[in-house]
Amino acid sequence: MSSTCSGADNWLLPLFGSHEIATSNVQLEENVELKLSKHRITLLLAAFSTLGTFLVLVRGSTYGVGVSPDSVTYISTARNLLAGNGFINWDGSSYTVFPPMFPLLLALTGTFGTDPADTAGYVNAFLCGLAIFLSSRWLWQHLRARPAPTSRTLQTYLLLWAAVVLILSPPLLRVASFAWSEPL
Repeated sequence: MSSTCSGADNWLLPLFGSHEIATSNVQLEENVELKLSKHRITLLLAAFSTLGTFLVLVRGSTYGVGVSPDSVTYISTARNLLAGNGFINWDGSSYTVFPPMFPLLLALTGTFGTDPADTAGYVNAFLCGLAIFLSSRWLWQHLRARPAPTSRTLQTYLLLWAAVVLILSPPLLRVASFAWSEPL
């Protein structure tokens, strides 16, 4: 019995042939390499999104979160939600012009004992980082799905270049540094 098992997979040769076994081993190695590559890319994109979040926080560290008339409406509505008054603006009118999700999110952060005006910058910084991560991840999935005439290395460089462009995008950084609902 030990003589039949002593040859490594020799007993499979009459059934499948050596070509199929070799092909399946190569496919298995490619799948393992692809999974490692996916995890590395995901970690790299998470690092880039963290950098984007950090840049928004640094931008707002000097003067705080940017405020506009829309920001005042969002923050005052969040404060009224926390006070139990419902969707009421700063002037006492009903909150009907803007979407309700951003004041709800600010009020949610206010349940931890913080003022919505203080947490608006952190919420938008986090949302900016999330936008960078999801956009880059979407691009990576579409780059991998195409029958590429280019190498995977070139696709990875394109992905990294796009992530850097997103991180350093002046419009994205400006919008995320205000207490606006756009990053949501």
